[in-house]
Amino acid sequence: MGRAKINMEFTQDHKNRKSTFVKRKASLVKKISELAILCGIKACMIIDGGITDQDISQHDQIWPNDPKQVHELINLYKDQPLQGRSKRAKTLSNFFKNQKKKVEVKAEKYPTWDSRFDYLSEKELRNLACVLEKRIENAKGKAGFLKRTNIGSCSLLSRQEI
Repeated sequence: MGRAKINMEFTQDHKNRKSTFVKRKASLVKKISELAILCGIKACMIIDGGITDQDISQHDQIWPNDPKQVHELINLYKDQPLQGRSKRAKTLSNFFKNQKKKVEVKAEKYPTWDSRFDYLSEKELRNLACVLEKRIENAKGKAGFLKRTNIGSCSLLSRQEI
């Protein structure tokens, strides 16, 4: 069985919030470690547990545990040009270029014209359009009938078996 859905809201109970923080922090550390090992990448993670009255060092954590490696990775990040830091960063012009590409790909996927129609006369094309319109109307009528009678695909299968 699956888990119940968790509401994403601030937990008021301090004890529950602390135990959730500890569990999820351990899970994140494990995930970042696995990601670095499996993909052969350099990664670091800094978790700031916030300022509390109790032991602050218990809540704050860095990964990897060696601060030199963390500083090295942070410096590598800082040395990159601003454009190279975020490969997924979008400007308005890039957004519109990507949208245009998506529309063009969609147009290629669903062509609006078939080359077989090039050799038909205007009269033949009009007749074809009439036939298609009638078929569309018939399909709409059948779909409406099925909706009115509440016949679903499952009940159709059971009726065919009878």
